[in-house]
Amino acid sequence: MAKYHHCKDEPLHALYNNVEKLFPDLFMLFFLLHIHAYFWILFDNAITKHLMTYRRTGCLLSRDLDSSLVAVTLVKQLREAQTFAIGMEDSPNSLDARRVANHIGSEHHEVFFNSEEGIQVLDEVLFSLETYDITTVHASVDRYLIPKYICKNTDSMVTFSGKGSDELTQDQTTAAHSLELTVPFLDHQFTSYYLSLPPEMRIPENGIEKHLRDIFEDSDLILKEILW
Repeated sequence: MAKYHHCKDEPLHALYNNVEKLFPDLFMLFFLLHIHAYFWILFDNAITKHLMTYRRTGCLLSRDLDSSLVAVTLVKQLREAQTFAIGMEDSPNSLDARRVANHIGSEHHEVFFNSEEGIQVLDEVLFSLETYDITTVHASVDRYLIPKYICKNTDSMVTFSGKGSDELTQDQTTAAHSLELTVPFLDHQFTSYYLSLPPEMRIPENGIEKHLRDIFEDSDLILKEILW
């Protein structure tokens, strides 16, 4: 039976009023380009807004993508930033952080410690954290030692970190040494925009790092082995 058009039906010409329906692939391309551009603007601004200070600024650096992106953006804007890495001597984390620092041209500092030195500061770490939670304490020993080194051996008073919500306890260990911690990935504008994206674009396999990798794919700011 032939179906006649009803007044509540969408007219066929409506297809041409919607770019997403007419050119779905092209629409997605422009959508992703918009996301990447906005990601970069918000991330760059998240760092810039914390540079309005006369105090020396540094960045915690490890082998992961997040801290590398923060470090390279900071050096691009500040040019005289210090970077700090901590770990066992010649560990993969220390070696990769050193390579990133050489690539971006930062004034790099390496802090090495052994298990005995970690045990010696446990009481101080517990006092700063105000918790006996095993996981939190285990993850906070190096976070306590590196700001201790920064305050004793450098003139940096503000440090950037590439971590996010899982690193909120780090603020307690840096505050124990009167060191200000800045976390660009937790900037309210940056996180609000990311959380406004469709759910399918925020799942782990296509999460925030996927967008960041796409943004820096054709750039030489980040070493490819760190980027991927």
